[in-house]
Amino acid sequence: MFDFIRSLDMNVVTLVSGALSMIGGALGAFGAYLVARHQINNEKIEFKARSVKLARPTIICLEFIGEASLERTKMHTEARLLETDFYKRIQDKSKFIKFVVIKHTGIKSHILACEIEIYMDPEIHRKTDSIIKSFMGAVERDTEIFIPVPSVFDGENIRSRTNQVKITFETMENENIEYIYDIRSGVEQYYLITNRKRKLLKEINLSAGVWLMPGKQYDK
Repeated sequence: MFDFIRSLDMNVVTLVSGALSMIGGALGAFGAYLVARHQINNEKIEFKARSVKLARPTIICLEFIGEASLERTKMHTEARLLETDFYKRIQDKSKFIKFVVIKHTGIKSHILACEIEIYMDPEIHRKTDSIIKSFMGAVERDTEIFIPVPSVFDGENIRSRTNQVKITFETMENENIEYIYDIRSGVEQYYLITNRKRKLLKEINLSAGVWLMPGKQYDK
């Protein structure tokens, strides 16, 4: 009788031990699953953050003096020329003028919903020429956008002064970015716009000036 009870107790202990081992194994496996899922989620978040940052392009903005017709100007095969009111008035009357040239570089192929605003010095330029605005649904990477800005060539010098260029656009990762090139202070700034609030992403100090580039300059 005692041997039977002892045997029964041992069987119970064995069953309980086995059950506890199974439960422990299941809990261990579940814990490993939670850790793995946490790591995967973190990797997804990090990958998304990297993708968002990589979608932010670098804007190249500069000014140059060239022929109004751009006939001998080397440019991207898909370059665009904005026909401003000023350009309509002078394209057949003036040989040399100043242009603002804009393009974006980066990994992503496009920027979207691109709004361009150029503010000229009102002390030099008449009111109708002091602000230039344009909108483009999409701008391809490395495509140059030529914008004629009010200028007068007097035989020796071009009289023209751009105060600021502002470009707002949407990235391929649905971020809204504002780029500002303040020529008066020589500062470039990139802002992230979220719910109408601006957050400074990057600021670059540089020397403003008019560039004369090979293939993009006038003959004296």
